[in-house]
Amino acid sequence: MAHPCRDRIGREVNRGDRMPATRRGIALALGLTALGIAAMGAASGIIRGRRPTSLEAMAGRDVFLAPDDPVQGLALREQEPILINGYELRQIASFDIKAVVLSRKDYSGGRESDLSPTDLALGWGMMSNPVLIDKVTITQSGRWYRWQPPRAAVTTTDIIRNSSNMHIIPADGGVAVALGQVQRGDVIEISGHLVDVRGAAWSWSSSRRRDDIGDGACEIVLARRLEIV
Repeated sequence: MAHPCRDRIGREVNRGDRMPATRRGIALALGLTALGIAAMGAASGIIRGRRPTSLEAMAGRDVFLAPDDPVQGLALREQEPILINGYELRQIASFDIKAVVLSRKDYSGGRESDLSPTDLALGWGMMSNPVLIDKVTITQSGRWYRWQPPRAAVTTTDIIRNSSNMHIIPADGGVAVALGQVQRGDVIEISGHLVDVRGAAWSWSSSRRRDDIGDGACEIVLARRLEIV
């Protein structure tokens, strides 16, 4: 079953002859610095020397690695847009999340990749339980998150309300580096803002809620801080 985020139904991803996603992420971060959007530095993207907690390390344990729902702030008043790579980003609300990385996918084609080199499928609450996650088949492609639950283990409603595919836009070089280190099974914390994006004859809108389905049900997150915990 496809995850409710279906931003581009029926459109092929134009992968083209583009640089690899990791290099694109670093290039994007350098571009942000040049534009003065955010200062380069590891302080805003924290990478610990030890191996972070992972699903592999907690396999078989009936625990919740990220028990709380994401926290979305009140809607922001109209602000001047942030300009990145020729696109306007309008901040919708502050956004903080601690979650398990169910899957990650890097992209190098399409306008979305000009800003967001990586999608993270994130789980919290029931979808941060290693026993339950092990029973769900999870894949990503085409900016979609797909899952196939077994019978009786976890319901469709549980998955919709406790997980999402999020398009991550690193706000600076430190966050880009930290994002590059994220692996499936990591527990991470992200702080930043949900944003809507506008470009020439093109737009990309973020979800405002965690239980929606259909087109535009993915969050677009301008990540100002990303930490592997």
